[in-house]
Amino acid sequence: IQRINYYLSGHNMQLVIVLDNLERGEPETIIRLLKAIKNNMWLKSVIYVLSYDAKIMNDILADKKLDRKYLEKFSQLPIRMPAISEEKKKEIAEKCIKNYLKDEKAANELIETIGRLPNRDNTMRKLLLAINSIYSSECNYLNISDALVLDMLSQEAPELYGEIMSHQSYYVYNESITYFKLYSSYEDDLIEKYCKSEIGYFKTLLGEEKLKNEIMQCWSYLTYLFPHIEQFLEGNDNESVIRNSITSKNIQNAKKSRRIRANEFFAPYFTW
Repeated sequence: IQRINYYLSGHNMQLVIVLDNLERGEPETIIRLLKAIKNNMWLKSVIYVLSYDAKIMNDILADKKLDRKYLEKFSQLPIRMPAISEEKKKEIAEKCIKNYLKDEKAANELIETIGRLPNRDNTMRKLLLAINSIYSSECNYLNISDALVLDMLSQEAPELYGEIMSHQSYYVYNESITYFKLYSSYEDDLIEKYCKSEIGYFKTLLGEEKLKNEIMQCWSYLTYLFPHIEQFLEGNDNESVIRNSITSKNIQNAKKSRRIRANEFFAPYFTW
């Protein structure tokens, strides 16, 4: 460390280390980082810039039995950013969506879906996190709108996210139904079995209190990603509705747009 001091001062340089969104790390990692910074404050040519949500950080410090003024002991120039209004957050988020998707119809559809969600303040924050996450990854082969919504769902409802990932067959389009349309007797039998299977699965799912709460909370996410399962969530087994929702055209459109509800595109959404 002494050599770093000599090197920086000898070359008239300063090292600036920026830790952004510090509160999003694991609590143990955050505390280790803070202690490391505190122990190295004597490095003359090193400046640490810490960006964090003060309320969340105070909760983390309190949980670790540390005084909430712990940060103030080595913070030389605290700068508090003013709160952003709800309308401004909405404006920023919608602008990000439109700039990122570059498809006005898809952008408006996604904005409308998000607008139906409760707790808009938290939702906008999660949306911006999802955009940052996807923008920095290699997932251009997927439908960006679906990837954004799924990422937000994973933040909002981790157990439901895991449930979806582990039970692909209940969430993707059942292509067998369209295949057997040529043979009406097979189709009727298949649709009946399909309805019983789907309704049974979602009935069990809704019987688990935590998952039920997450489903109710993320209803708009689910019906955006998998519109054909809405009736099963409601316990409806109307066969005509199923025939209209799972058609060759719908399946082909889902494949063409690389939607998560297309069977062959489902798995990559969980591995990018």
